Amino acid sequence: MVKGPSIGLPVTWEHKGKQYVTVLSGAGGVWALLGDERMANVPAGGSVWTFALN
Repeated sequence: MVKGPSIGLPVTWEHKGKQYVTVLSGAGGVWALLGDERMANVPAGGSVWTFALN
């Protein structure tokens, strides 16, 4: 699983007949702006995660 909150809407796409979903994860969005204490456990920086769907 991703090591932080999702900071954007998931995107689904298809390539060569296979479907994928991509999400952004990390510190950002409204949680970072509000200074939520739970954000202290989220690694700095962001990540892009892509999963193939069966």
